[in-house]
Amino acid sequence: MKRKILLGLGLLVCLMACGQVENSPFSKDHESQNQEKIFSRIKEERDLRSYCLETKTQGDSYEMISQIEAMKEPNISHIQWESQEGDKIKKGEEFRLDDSIFHKKTDGSWEKRPPMKGSQFKAKTELNTKTLLRPLERFYQVKEEGDAYILTLASGDENIQEIKTILQGKESFDELMSLKVTFSFDKKTGFPLSYDWEAQVHNKESKEERTIQQKGQYSRVNELEGLELPDEIKEEIIKE
Repeated sequence: MKRKILLGLGLLVCLMACGQVENSPFSKDHESQNQEKIFSRIKEERDLRSYCLETKTQGDSYEMISQIEAMKEPNISHIQWESQEGDKIKKGEEFRLDDSIFHKKTDGSWEKRPPMKGSQFKAKTELNTKTLLRPLERFYQVKEEGDAYILTLASGDENIQEIKTILQGKESFDELMSLKVTFSFDKKTGFPLSYDWEAQVHNKESKEERTIQQKGQYSRVNELEGLELPDEIKEEIIKE
């Protein structure tokens, strides 16, 4: 009986000690350092050279599916999409080379459009990490699941005002009401695997509220060796 009591006390002391370590400042500091290390790694993307990305964007009465192929060197991307709003269905296709855009017209010919500023090579999300990941780093929770790092953010009353200011500034027609984000990265390479975000916004003019959601799935990361350009675009490039 005495041995059982001693064993019980020993187990209780052990559990209390474990709880103290788990909630100790050192444990929290270690967790914070580990999270900073993970963020630092996935933000660099130094070895990311190419990828394919399939996205699905949904609104209250709107849906768009897109397929994207992107390469860093040469700086080129190929984008195809199909959108539906009510009974209206639209399709589109573009090639982007550095800051040049070639858009496919309804007759099948290619139209060169005004250049875009900045680099076209993107990753993580088509909104870019500068939009949803880097500015909101301190709001994310990081955990490991199998071979992946999972980053999640869920806004609440305690942080939505700050998140809204970071993403939208002080003036915006659409006011952010809530935001949920999930990123998935390969643990070994740090490369993106998938993402899922959902935002609820309120239009100050129409007083309408709507929900926007986008999901993205990456594939063939660093496997693209080149993108074949249509002859018409090749000829236009030669002229330049």
